[in-house]
Amino acid sequence: MDSLHSQLIVNFSLRKEVSFVAIGSVIGAFTMHLPIMFLDLFGNSSYQIWLLVAAKVVNSSQPEVGFVLHFFVATVIGIVTGIFLHRVLRFNISKIPKGLAYGVISGVVVFAVFAIPVSQVFLGPNTIEILSEINPEMTSTQVAQEVKSNFLNQMINSLFMHIVWGITLGITSSLLTRKIGANYLCHICNIEFSNIKTYEHHKENVHENPSSKMKKILILGGGYAGVGVLNKIQKTFESNVDVNIDLVSESNFFLHTPMLPEMATGTIEPRHIATPIRRFCKRARFHQSKVVDISLDSKQVIIQRMSDKSQKILSYDYLVLAMGSKTNFFGNSNIEKNSLTIKSLDDAIIIRNHIISML
Repeated sequence: MDSLHSQLIVNFSLRKEVSFVAIGSVIGAFTMHLPIMFLDLFGNSSYQIWLLVAAKVVNSSQPEVGFVLHFFVATVIGIVTGIFLHRVLRFNISKIPKGLAYGVISGVVVFAVFAIPVSQVFLGPNTIEILSEINPEMTSTQVAQEVKSNFLNQMINSLFMHIVWGITLGITSSLLTRKIGANYLCHICNIEFSNIKTYEHHKENVHENPSSKMKKILILGGGYAGVGVLNKIQKTFESNVDVNIDLVSESNFFLHTPMLPEMATGTIEPRHIATPIRRFCKRARFHQSKVVDISLDSKQVIIQRMSDKSQKILSYDYLVLAMGSKTNFFGNSNIEKNSLTIKSLDDAIIIRNHIISML
């Protein structure tokens, strides 16, 4: 059982993951400039020339353009790297060592796949042109020979800069993912937690050493009232592992009932107004079951699963009754016999079929 509890499933949002890696890439684009700027203070490098060479790619002579272009490229690379991380690797970078490793690998790969070809195709010729303008006493051939002789040093410096970029990307995206990006799924309860510490407290207090302070909230009904209360409770107790939430509904979907007339007339389809209830259950367990009995004295509810008709007892400290209502015909049996109600998908389908049969 301990091995089961030790398993951790981490789910990521593509949008968040790409955003975090892109942010890390932009910050990394700044930090990779720091070594050049530092060396420039001692006259060992020329940061201004580097920016002019980059600006020359878009036919500009302004160093500011080179600076902006560098950050734009870093953002694009960050987005691509984030998508690759999420779609291809599915690598858990919520732990800083793994994020750091991914960042370093990304830096080396970007250097090999992007930096070297770009330096050969674009930056090399631009460097010769810029240096020729700065040093008119040197011929183009002399400048080209000097650039060629410094090629190895330039590549080493570039590799170092990209590793700095990767380290910054890895640490930044890892910290952001750990704090606000990842959802940690308890595979036993099928509940997600947005914070790793909350998940760990849940595992300890619920599965390993159950807490006597645990409060159980039971919601009966998956309509507007039930789901509305669920959302409010989950938001209030998002990080409180001493609160256990269960929701019971006969249907496994939330129905947007105001749109039932449109469905009955064929304007929309059932899938347009039905949302899986589990999508709302971020901190709650969902039971697709029928309520058989409620004991207010013992604070227990007997439910029957819709799939196999097996019964289960759920205890509670707080009970929310939100099971909806039935159409009241006020004792008019003729109206009840000859009218059509519209409170469910089945009702809307019956009305639609009836309309079609009348054509």
